Amino acid sequence: MGSPGSPVIVVMLVAGVLSASAALVAAVIDVRRRRLPDPVVATVGLLPLVAAAVGFVGPSALLVGCVLLAGPFAIAHTLSPASIGFGDVKFAAVLGACVSVVDAQVALLAVSIASGMSSFGGLLVGRRSVPLGPGLVFGAVVAVVIGPFVIGGGA
Repeated sequence: MGSPGSPVIVVMLVAGVLSASAALVAAVIDVRRRRLPDPVVATVGLLPLVAAAVGFVGPSALLVGCVLLAGPFAIAHTLSPASIGFGDVKFAAVLGACVSVVDAQVALLAVSIASGMSSFGGLLVGRRSVPLGPGLVFGAVVAVVIGPFVIGGGA
């Protein structure tokens, strides 16, 4: 892919920082307003788009990550739209593409962590309904950090 100072590495790094920043902004907005604005969620998708454009990851891997992370939430939304909003499904799909830049299988770990943390957060604050965005971001970040060790036996 290139040496540490190559333009491809720099572009990937900038895209990653912008995507991560947008994900944090989306999580904060979700906590405050219980909404995930489409423009912010779309900005999170910058990393996987750039990664595919420079040939770091194939489009099929991005699609697999989207389906693995967003699929369970899409099913829940379809069965009970009041339980999980469609914004959460879209956010999960974009984050699924982001984590698949590392490995599409990491999305399975991310969905587990996101669901668990959101449920735990609800228990902590004593509410049955909590925003899912922060749990999705936390799950994606933790899955990207530990995923290669859990899935591949080490980096």
